[in-house]
Amino acid sequence: MPKLKLSPEENRNHILQATIVCNQPVNFNLMDIHALSQYLKFTPVQAASIAFGCDITAKEAKDFILM
Repeated sequence: MPKLKLSPEENRNHILQATIVCNQPVNFNLMDIHALSQYLKFTPVQAASIAFGCDITAKEAKDFILM
């Protein structure tokens, strides 16, 4: 069976996970990252940027939240 191309969201998740794993040998999941963002008092824009794996604007975060 041919290997399927990852969706952009899956690709961002892989990049984020690989970055965390390379810098810290503890396994993180999205719930851990969410808890960390609350503990560090990230703004919604900062939290969304981490989730998307790239910088986003406040308007893009608002549009995403209101989806």
